[in-house]
Amino acid sequence: MQRLFSAFTLTVCLLAAHAQTDVDALRYSMLTPSGTSRGVGLNNAMGALGADFSALTINPAGLAVYRNSEFMLTPSIVSMRSNTDYLDNATSSFKYNFNFSNAGFVGAVVNGDGKEKDEWVTTNFAFGFNRMASFHHKTFMEGFNTRSSMIDGFLETIQEGGLMPETIENNYLFDLNLAWRTFLIDTIQDSTGFEYFSAIPNGRILQSKYITGRGAINEYFIAFAGNYGNKLYIGGSVGFPHLRYTEESNYVETDVEDTIAGFNSFNMQNNFTTQGMGINLKLGMIYRLNPYLRLGASVHSPTYFSLSDDYYTTMHSDFDNINFDYESPQGEYNYALITPWRVTASAAFIFKKYGFISADYEFVDYSYAFFDSEAGSVSDGAGNSSVNQNIQGKYQPASNIRIGAEGRIDIFRVRGGFGYYGTPFQSNVAEPGGDNSRQSLSFGFGVREDGYYIDFGYNHLINQEAHFPYTLANNDNFSAAITKQKQNSFLVTVGFNF
Repeated sequence: MQRLFSAFTLTVCLLAAHAQTDVDALRYSMLTPSGTSRGVGLNNAMGALGADFSALTINPAGLAVYRNSEFMLTPSIVSMRSNTDYLDNATSSFKYNFNFSNAGFVGAVVNGDGKEKDEWVTTNFAFGFNRMASFHHKTFMEGFNTRSSMIDGFLETIQEGGLMPETIENNYLFDLNLAWRTFLIDTIQDSTGFEYFSAIPNGRILQSKYITGRGAINEYFIAFAGNYGNKLYIGGSVGFPHLRYTEESNYVETDVEDTIAGFNSFNMQNNFTTQGMGINLKLGMIYRLNPYLRLGASVHSPTYFSLSDDYYTTMHSDFDNINFDYESPQGEYNYALITPWRVTASAAFIFKKYGFISADYEFVDYSYAFFDSEAGSVSDGAGNSSVNQNIQGKYQPASNIRIGAEGRIDIFRVRGGFGYYGTPFQSNVAEPGGDNSRQSLSFGFGVREDGYYIDFGYNHLINQEAHFPYTLANNDNFSAAITKQKQNSFLVTVGFNF
């Protein structure tokens, strides 16, 4: 059962390169916010705390807790390691990235002496950005396949559709036509019509794939909040997330045993970039029950993304006496993505001047992600229906939990946190060992003085996911690559209060 949906997904991706898939919807809906070093050190369990710029992307009511204006900037270095198991062979790869995780300004307006019990104590505003997701990764998989080739998947599509050569050349520009033009698929014509055959009929080839991903979602926003009587804090924000994702992949099959007549190797390179802007609304509140306990709640509207894809594919085949190269045209595709609603409940226990413990519970239903083609798109929208049905059939509600604590000694701060992001897949859908659940462990420390502060944060994020280089009608003839990704983030935030 778990491969049924995965096979459909990857077949759509393979044979309709211009169309978006449920994999894209999940990628852009699963958020693991970064932001300030303090927020990262607490694993962003800040929904009931506030007075930190990271908290504003969780619960904008936290803006009302500020009593001083502030400017901050957070550079970050991220290292990524991927360990992949494909066809009983283990491989590893590494990648590094430098970025700015956060930058922002808070304007705090304190009314009167800031102690009124039945009036608005503060009315604050803020603008800037926090990084909501990082797409940087590098994956390498390799294994010897005794059962099949990617070309078998192309043949199945041709045979099931009864495709003629002119149909392949006109309608499958980014996949089948490349294999056809490079003679990895050829024909024999007789009185009954065309018979297609593969240059790699029985497997027994070394399969390798290199994937490099880059990009992020940085959410720019403006926020407003008020503090009523030092008891009730309310706030809202309008976010403008900027999304960019670039992926380069190179899939290679090689006859390392020299058992396939006339054939040596082929490789297929895919390059695509997705980018665009979105808009969303966030509303939240925090209520201080007493000096020791705060409760918070927030709701995040769906983000409406207007996105565009640019892509192309090349293929090279190497035979004993001749080589062939072919390149697809440059493809363009415009569409909209609507991500799911998010609801968060939070609590924080304050131990006077010694520190605090805080926790967030976030609920998000990934099956509510939705694609829609825009005017002028190459798609007539027919593909959206099947992809959206696949989203509803594969994904489910998930619970995300974040816990953080901070200890204070004079001007010094020490922090730690843990996060768990539940699997987005329905029961029995995910490939074993690749359910896309995530675990996060973090710590940090800092110095707080009048007028400035410096914070250091570290986060260790673990994710396991499945990738299918190609799919076939018979589940026994293809395999998933299971990748365990470990991401280490090091951040430094410098802030100034005035």
